[in-house]
Amino acid sequence: MNFTTPVQQSAALQNAGLPAPLPLADADLLQPATKQARRVEAEQYLFQVRSNLAAGDADPTDVDAAEIYRSQVINAESMSSIQRNLAPIAAVDVAAVLLGPINAQFAQLAAQLTAQTAQLTALTAQLTAGLNQMRARHTNGFAKHLTHAIVPLPVMPPAVPGGPVPALPPFFPATRQDLINLTSPQVTALLQYYSEPTNGTVDVRRARLIEFLGLPP
Repeated sequence: MNFTTPVQQSAALQNAGLPAPLPLADADLLQPATKQARRVEAEQYLFQVRSNLAAGDADPTDVDAAEIYRSQVINAESMSSIQRNLAPIAAVDVAAVLLGPINAQFAQLAAQLTAQTAQLTALTAQLTAGLNQMRARHTNGFAKHLTHAIVPLPVMPPAVPGGPVPALPPFFPATRQDLINLTSPQVTALLQYYSEPTNGTVDVRRARLIEFLGLPP
């Protein structure tokens, strides 16, 4: 793309031997020295054409063409300056500049939401387990006789969400009589399963287990 068109000269001006300036091309815009030389050339050409007009070796249209050419050279200089100034702006990823902080904030909020969701899930699991323990203790509160059934209490969920949940020991007593017949290691294992203290004699530990399960004394 040329920013200036060739100068159309009249026959009189061509006969006078004044060469017409060449169009200013894109490549010229990249060279400051070339641009300055073309501007000087345009000024000199306009001055010469006016002189030739005064001597009768040119037409008024030649002056108009020379003035248009001079204006085009000046405009081409201004356009090249604008393009040069806009080049760094065009190279910048505007979307990244504008959306970068927003995306960072969104990622931070998403991470916070994920953490809060995990905390809420863990809290819900703890509340559910606590409620189920209350229900089991309420049921066990009616196990007054040796043959009455005992229901196990669910363990509280692990502190870390998704962590392993211990399995109920297979020797969990089915009745009050079975609880009384538990061995000392079995009583200790059940207390450990429910994260209860394991100190004291077997009778003390058995009484602690009975109280934890909600059985009447």
